Amino acid sequence: MEEYEFLVRVREAGGFDIEHLMDTKPSSCVIGCREFDNNDDYNAHIVLFARMGIHKYNMIQGTNLQLSCVEKYNYRSPRVYSAFYITLIAKDPDACNSLVTFQTRVVEEGFNMTKLSCNIARPKPGPQENAALPRHSVDLEPVDVFYKGSLPEWPPEDAFNDNI
Repeated sequence: MEEYEFLVRVREAGGFDIEHLMDTKPSSCVIGCREFDNNDDYNAHIVLFARMGIHKYNMIQGTNLQLSCVEKYNYRSPRVYSAFYITLIAKDPDACNSLVTFQTRVVEEGFNMTKLSCNIARPKPGPQENAALPRHSVDLEPVDVFYKGSLPEWPPEDAFNDNI
């Protein structure tokens, strides 16, 4: 019952901003939090997941947000999948590099073959703070060259309508 009540509180928080709940986390729950300080190094996969969320948002909204830094992430790892709830700071070059607190949820599924899905990609709900740029920004060098190329052209809407 203790685990169920904890998971209900996590669900009510939307999976984000659950640091205050971690003191009451039952040992059987596979949930963790990581906050980054100015001198911390980011895990490469967390940076890629953060970029995935921003990219999805940019494609849907027609914006050009760019990753500035990762503030924190929470993760939940049941058996077959892992869910990452990432809070980050994005900058908007089209708005004088103003900073936006952003949230994204990426789910990593599978054992031998990984499937990634991103079902939350949004500015953080609530009042936005126009804080100064954190001293520790994302270093682009740890990102593999494979991920630095441009995306292919999006196919036209009728590209798959031909019946052969």
